[in-house]
Amino acid sequence: MKQETITWEELQAKEEARFKKWGETPMKERLPITINKMLYIVRGDTGGSVVYADMLLSMLPNSSHKVNMNYWCYKSDRDDYQTMSELMDNFNTDLIFEYEKLVLPYREELLDYLSQD
Repeated sequence: MKQETITWEELQAKEEARFKKWGETPMKERLPITINKMLYIVRGDTGGSVVYADMLLSMLPNSSHKVNMNYWCYKSDRDDYQTMSELMDNFNTDLIFEYEKLVLPYREELLDYLSQD
């Protein structure tokens, strides 16, 4: 089987197109996908797991958790960062209720994970 080659520029253009399409997807569709991906990262106990757990908890209403956004940006996936940044920028009630509904069932699991350190 012949392997197809691709240039760095073509690869970057593909990634930019995918990222643009992701950004054009309505937030209500992106949010559950992003949260599930973030939970998967936390459960995988990777180098970014603590940062992801802190981020998930910090966005819950009345949360005392804080996250260093510069570090979060460094550790997070570009899609995750875009979605969570938009959620913060557009802190409208419907989205926050949706976020809370999606994350609250995992609150204790996230707190338990963070208490292991």
